Amino acid sequence: MHPRIQQAVTHLDVTRASLEQAVNDVPENSRERRPSDDRWSVAQVVQHLAMVEGRIAALLRAKWEEARAVGLGKDQATSPITPSFDVDGLKNRSAALVAREGSIPEPSVTSVEALKALSASRATLRAFIDDADGDDLSAVMAPHGRFGLMSVYDWLMFIGGHEARHTEQVREVGQQVA
Repeated sequence: MHPRIQQAVTHLDVTRASLEQAVNDVPENSRERRPSDDRWSVAQVVQHLAMVEGRIAALLRAKWEEARAVGLGKDQATSPITPSFDVDGLKNRSAALVAREGSIPEPSVTSVEALKALSASRATLRAFIDDADGDDLSAVMAPHGRFGLMSVYDWLMFIGGHEARHTEQVREVGQQVA
């Protein structure tokens, strides 16, 4: 595995493990409970993450396939990708961010359904990562509504940072509903 892809995968694995632990710390019978009418349940947070990750995985695959069709080269760089995206800034929950219309979870989603969707979205993302391994993903760009034009590496760091942001939300909600 190319070292830059390995760094992204490690980042994704670490943030996923943290999220899974946070979800597991919430009793199963409390995961669908919302702390208030204007807050999401743990299950809804997980479904939101699955929706976002699945949409990003499809976007990245499409942009990568377009780039390959016009001669995308191999990644010659070995520099770290971590500084490429401000993950810590994304994790900062002092400012609320509003989810896009297509990323708002269903009010009746169960934690079992949400976790299954999250596992499926990660499998789709990992299949893309495996297929794209070794290609110059710093040259494959896609726009983000808030952060502008981002490379695939930036997007992979974003996915982990987004998950870390919502892991904190899961912990907060878990404390409120347990």
